[in-house]
Amino acid sequence: MYRLRLDTWPVISDMEQGAVVDKIGAAASKWIGKVCWYKVFKLVDVDGSGEIGFDEFFRIIRRPLPCLAITTKEISNPELKGLWKAMDQDMSGAISVQEFMIFMRRLEVRRGFARWRPQVMQGTPVAKAAVAAEVAARAKARLSIYLSLSLSLARFIYIYRYVYLYMCIYIYI
Repeated sequence: MYRLRLDTWPVISDMEQGAVVDKIGAAASKWIGKVCWYKVFKLVDVDGSGEIGFDEFFRIIRRPLPCLAITTKEISNPELKGLWKAMDQDMSGAISVQEFMIFMRRLEVRRGFARWRPQVMQGTPVAKAAVAAEVAARAKARLSIYLSLSLSLARFIYIYRYVYLYMCIYIYI
């Protein structure tokens, strides 16, 4: 039933999606400061389930304070439905935090506000192995720094303990 209803909702362009997202971001910035889409998702996810449904999304956007209080003059219902249709790619009726973040990131890239940085290593297997070895070497270097600091702290505590005992004995004599 949800998929049939979703098919009747409008499809809006990237520019329109961007305008709606900007308005939501501006309203959310009143509550959370600089717009961080993860924080916006947590604001919208009232029940804390890690997913939001359209009704939850719609209520948070329309209700007055402490919600976003965005009127239909600012964002129309068809614009909200179009944005929701674009976000709910799998047509499940709910958007996970991962879906939401990926959508917002890709929208920023399509609008030219950010560069897409794929997380998958590209190139030949030899190049991938070289990158993995470099990452491992950096991690090992950081680990050795942490270990040396830990050992230095342990030595300090060990010496301090004996100095403290010596001072206690010296005071009583």
